[in-house]
Amino acid sequence: MRTLKHPVFVICALIFVLHQVAQKVMGISIPFADAYLDNLLCLPVLLSFLLAERRWWWRRADYVIPASEVAIITIFLTLLFELAFPYWSAAFTADYWDAAAYAVGAGLFYFTINR
Repeated sequence: MRTLKHPVFVICALIFVLHQVAQKVMGISIPFADAYLDNLLCLPVLLSFLLAERRWWWRRADYVIPASEVAIITIFLTLLFELAFPYWSAAFTADYWDAAAYAVGAGLFYFTINR
């Protein structure tokens, strides 16, 4: 599973875990990171798991997720997280800068891990 050993995936996953521990366990607040870091790291982590699953399932180490599929997944998750969840629950807040963070994260995945 070289996908889950890719340095960009490892760094993204490690930063995500460290931020969650700092924020939730230690009570350390870094406002900009609290607002946007999880959104930025979401797609590189999720899409890496999807890529690893597909490479394993189809037994093709050279498989890459097409750009159109990365875009569709990014749009779907952005709509879900930024429109649907805030509509369904007041516990969620729509922030359109999050959409930019998702797009940057998708680009990071597509141009590094997905190759």
